[in-house]
Amino acid sequence: MDEHTNTANLLEAAKTGNQKAESEILSKLFARFLPIVSLNLQKYSVLAETIDLEMKCHEVCQNAILEVKRLYPLNSEKFSVKRAVTVLHNVIDDFIINALYELARSSNSEAEKFLFALIRKKLMIYLRSKIWRY
Repeated sequence: MDEHTNTANLLEAAKTGNQKAESEILSKLFARFLPIVSLNLQKYSVLAETIDLEMKCHEVCQNAILEVKRLYPLNSEKFSVKRAVTVLHNVIDDFIINALYELARSSNSEAEKFLFALIRKKLMIYLRSKIWRY
């Protein structure tokens, strides 16, 4: 509970403009994001064979943090951890789709299979979220 209180205090300090608190919150987000990115990238064996996963995980996390800072600055009322995680998943999906696309273009059939499965999954999520009117 003490860590939760400390994090809440850091977040409040960051919202008032404390740069040290902001950098600490962002480093905590990075630490929480890194395992999520790693697990998502490891799902695709074809990516593990062609890229340095550890380096790419750090790169994707850094891009997600930059995107969170751009869309929802810590000193704004719009910032929330839930929104930050949503941004993270969007950045991960974008990276995976782009990487699989490049591999599929170079005639990698496994990458093509993963790419179509991922596109289908995203399409089904999109279709379920829409209200169909007759």
